[in-house]
Amino acid sequence: MDEAPATSSPWTGKDVLLIVLGILAVLLAALLALRLWAQATGAEIEPSNLLSTALGLLEGVALIGSVYLLGIRRRGLDWDAVGLRLPSLQWFIRSLWLGLAAIPLSALTALLVQLLLNRPVENVQLEFLAPEGFSWFAALSMLVLGGFVAPFAEELFFRAVLYPWMRARWGVLPGMLVSGVLFGAVHGEISVAAAAALLGFLLAWVYERSSSLWPPVIIHVINNAFKILLLYALIAAGAPLE
Repeated sequence: MDEAPATSSPWTGKDVLLIVLGILAVLLAALLALRLWAQATGAEIEPSNLLSTALGLLEGVALIGSVYLLGIRRRGLDWDAVGLRLPSLQWFIRSLWLGLAAIPLSALTALLVQLLLNRPVENVQLEFLAPEGFSWFAALSMLVLGGFVAPFAEELFFRAVLYPWMRARWGVLPGMLVSGVLFGAVHGEISVAAAAALLGFLLAWVYERSSSLWPPVIIHVINNAFKILLLYALIAAGAPLE
């Protein structure tokens, strides 16, 4: 049987505001430090595997650290309060096939937006995910950070903090829609944002129905990890991606 949907949120507006400010403070401080270093050394900040790895790590630290320190620890909560409880076997199985289904769904959404807006059909995340082409360091670091760390960190904030807070104030459907749109918006480019918004809505629904953060994390991991593995496999095979 399904788990009973969650009906309340442990978060207040103050909690969410502090967590968001904490995330922004970490990101801005790191980017400022990078800019100051570049000015002091005369180095140019250009896309590179090392820079992408550092930014991926920074995202994980900012999201996980802020939710834990400014949310969970400050409020004296435990991890169960954010849904880090084992899901039912049914939801574990469902998360596997939903993760596989999300791969073509998000890819087709991004493609449709590119076609509707008459934009080039291309992988707009290529410059971040593989700025210098194939290397084992880039492939492994992007798989770990983009395929596992980022999904956990993003689910912890968007589904375990932001969505429950919105749901408690506006209801389930508006909470899913708004948190999904915000999740898409942080992904920047419009085709990627549209695909991420649709995925965010699905992940919020799964979190709501399963009462566990792990099913959306699993779906998110499958989606990200598969795309990263496919991208680097194509690069290694010499496929034209531009």
